[in-house]
Amino acid sequence: MAEEPAPDRHAELKAQELAEEKAERKRVWYVAFTRAMERLIVSGLPEWDRDKENRITPGEILWTRLTSVELEDGAEFSYQSCAGAGFAGTVRLANPENVDERTEHIADALPLEQLATAPAPIVMATGRPRHSATELLSPSCCDKKHWFKYVLGVREPPSGRTKEELVDAISRGLIVHDVLERLREDVELDDLLEDAITRHDDDAPQSGSERGIEYREHLREEVQLVAGHPDYRAVADQPTARHELDFVYIRNRDERYEGSFDLAALEQERITLLDVKTPQCDEPMARKKARDYAPQRDVYVSAAEGIGNIPVDRFCFQFSRAECQVSETISAGLRDEITNRMTQARQRLEADDPQLTASPRECYFCGYKKVGWCDGSESSGGSDGV
Repeated sequence: MAEEPAPDRHAELKAQELAEEKAERKRVWYVAFTRAMERLIVSGLPEWDRDKENRITPGEILWTRLTSVELEDGAEFSYQSCAGAGFAGTVRLANPENVDERTEHIADALPLEQLATAPAPIVMATGRPRHSATELLSPSCCDKKHWFKYVLGVREPPSGRTKEELVDAISRGLIVHDVLERLREDVELDDLLEDAITRHDDDAPQSGSERGIEYREHLREEVQLVAGHPDYRAVADQPTARHELDFVYIRNRDERYEGSFDLAALEQERITLLDVKTPQCDEPMARKKARDYAPQRDVYVSAAEGIGNIPVDRFCFQFSRAECQVSETISAGLRDEITNRMTQARQRLEADDPQLTASPRECYFCGYKKVGWCDGSESSGGSDGV
């Protein structure tokens, strides 16, 4: 059975495709040829073409465009540009049957002393070039855990050791911060709360269920414990107070930090910073945790002073459930300590041999140890106990 001829439309499309291919090859040729400054070397291999009879070498194609002189070694030729400028050149043919001759021409074209030397290697720091304020808490607990999470980029597996909570710690913090940022007298707290829950906790229980009611009451109380605290209000009610200020702080060429100020206010040309914390603890434990959170404070103080060029007078941790504020004046001595700790923290972040924690408790709650990626510190004894 004879094959039916292709419709005219198919033939037109094929011709259009071939024309576009040739036009693209000409554009590529133009870019390649016009980059030559002193010498142009063209291949003797045929240019690919669907029509085998049209396959000729780039050298032949170029020569037919420049001159009608016979193509031979040493031939002189001249040509004019579209603008009328005159140019002259000499042909050098590499004989594929004579290796020495071919090598000689290549050596003339590319003298070794004119070749650029290899650039100096670029040395990159270990891990990410930009660090978050939260990230600095990891090496203060365990260098190895930080290495897994922030250098290798491996999320920590669940350890199975956390107690069942009505709201998980991360969702609680996100929701409380979100509501506090937008809380105003003319806005309903429940509306803000429901909107924040929708955006930050996909696993939140339904609002009409018994657990959902308890869940929302817990979060509402967390917000009120912060928003109604007199020490918090003393900062939040300042005319200059601002919530959730994102920042990127470039401390030097190799050191960058990012984060967000929960609350900042300018009082008498000095800055007050406040960071809200939502762990479920009492006041004595809150004061202990404030010391553990010192790496975050260091980043916030350094970033605020480095970006705004205004001194930080006071830094506060506001604890919701403990109903207390742990406040600290940033003296000259403390500022020097912060600078030293920031330098030490950076060195630990970039260490190639991350050290294990000395605290058995850290190993007990570590997901990396739980799945066997880390044996834990000697003090933990490989035990599941604390």
